[in-house]
Amino acid sequence: MTPTTTPPGTLEHVAPADLVIEENVRQSAPLTPDFIRSIKENGVITPVLAHRRDGVLVVRAGQRRTLAAREAGLETIPVYAVEAGDEVTERIVQQLVENDQREELTTAERVASYKQLEFAGLSLRTITKRTGAKASTVKTALAVAHSDAASKITAEHQLTLEQAEALVEFEDDAEVLATLTDVVSRTPGQFEHELQRQRDDRARRIVKEAAEEKLRAEGFEILVERPHYSGSAWLRTYEVAREDGSQVKAADLAGVPGVAVHVMSYRGNEDASVEHYLPRDLPEGFKLTAGSAAAAKGPMSEAQLEERRTVVANNKAWDSAEVVRRAWLSEFLGRTKFPTDALQFVAIASTRMHRNLEAGMATGNDLAHRLMSIERKHGGQDLLGALVSTAPSKATQVLVAVALAGIESTTGRSTWRTKSSFVAEYFERIEAWGYTLSDVERLVVEMARES
Repeated sequence: MTPTTTPPGTLEHVAPADLVIEENVRQSAPLTPDFIRSIKENGVITPVLAHRRDGVLVVRAGQRRTLAAREAGLETIPVYAVEAGDEVTERIVQQLVENDQREELTTAERVASYKQLEFAGLSLRTITKRTGAKASTVKTALAVAHSDAASKITAEHQLTLEQAEALVEFEDDAEVLATLTDVVSRTPGQFEHELQRQRDDRARRIVKEAAEEKLRAEGFEILVERPHYSGSAWLRTYEVAREDGSQVKAADLAGVPGVAVHVMSYRGNEDASVEHYLPRDLPEGFKLTAGSAAAAKGPMSEAQLEERRTVVANNKAWDSAEVVRRAWLSEFLGRTKFPTDALQFVAIASTRMHRNLEAGMATGNDLAHRLMSIERKHGGQDLLGALVSTAPSKATQVLVAVALAGIESTTGRSTWRTKSSFVAEYFERIEAWGYTLSDVERLVVEMARES
C-alpha cells in the first residue's frame, strides 16, 4: 500500500489563539524555554495542520508549535487547513483494511494512513472502530505522526511501531535520535538496550544539572571531571581539617573562597551526590590533616584513568541492561508456554546453582514476586506457594520464576568483571530463549568461556 498524500487544503495565516486544540494522543506537549525562544525568534517554519469543522480550525498536527506560538506572542502562524470529505475517509479505511488482510503494512504506511484519517476529522475512537485496529495501536501511531523527527525517521528506516514511539521521547535531541537510528539500522537487537541507556543518561543528566545550577548559585565552582588522587590541584575534605583540628563538613564550606564541587547522579536516585574539594593552596582557617596522604600520592596514570572510565561506563551500561533484562524476564514469565528445556534449567539451577537460589529464597522470593507482578504487603509472606495451591497449572511458571529470579538476584554491577560460570550459563540460556544480550552482559559470557 502506498499511503495517500495529505488531503488537499489551503495555506492560511491564523492567530494561534483562534486555533482549537482538542485532546491529543500525546499525554503532554512539553514546552521548553529553548523551544519557545526558537519559535519567538524564527516563527513557525513548518505549517500546523488543521481540519475545518463548524467554522473553526481544529489542530490535527502541531499542538506543541501552536502552544509555543501563543507563549511567544506571535500574531499569526502558517496553517494548512484541510477539507476532507467522507469519500476520502472511506477510501483510506478500505485501503487499510484490505492491505492488512493481504499483507502486513509497514510502520510508516500505518502511521501515514492514521494521520490522514485524523486530518479528515476522525477521532481516535472513530478510527479504531472504522479500521478494527486496537486503540493503543492507533494512539501510538498518531503520536509518531505528530512528531516530525519520529515520522521522518520511520519513513526512512524499517522500525517497529514501538521503536518509532520511543523516538518521540527524544524528538528534541538530534544526537540521541542519530544514535538510536544507527543502532536500529546496524544492530536492531540492541535497540532496547541503547534506548534504556539513553533514558537513564537523560534522567541522571536532569538531576545533575539541577544540582549544579543550585550549587553554582551558592558560589561554588563546578568541576566537570572528578579529581583523581592528590596530585591534582584539589584536596578532598577528608584530607583537610579546620585549624582547631575538627573535621571539615560540607556545611562549613558555604561562602569559603576557592571551594569547588563535583556532582554525580546515579540511576534511581532523586538527589545528586556532591563531593566538595578545596584548593591545594588552602584558604585561611584550614590545614592538612595529620598523616594525610595528600603529598605522598601522585596523579593517576593515563592507563589508570582509562580503566576508571571503562568501569564507570560499564557500570552505567549494566544498570540500563538490568532494566531491560528484568522487563524481558517479566514478559517471558507471563507466557502461556515455556521452552521445552525450561524444567531442565530449573533442575540444574536447583542443584549446581543452589546457592544462587538460596539467596533469592532468603528474601522470600521477593524478585520472583516482582517479575511475576505479584504484589506482597510490606514484610508479607511468600505468595507463590499459595498461587500453586489454588492454580496447579501455574506450577511450571512458579518453578521457572524462582530459578531465574534466584540467579538474577545475585547479579549486580560487579558481575561484568567477575568470572561466574553460573551467571554466564544463565545468560546463555535466556539468550537461547530469545533475550538479546547487551555488550556488557556478553562480557560475563566471554570471561567464562576464556576460563
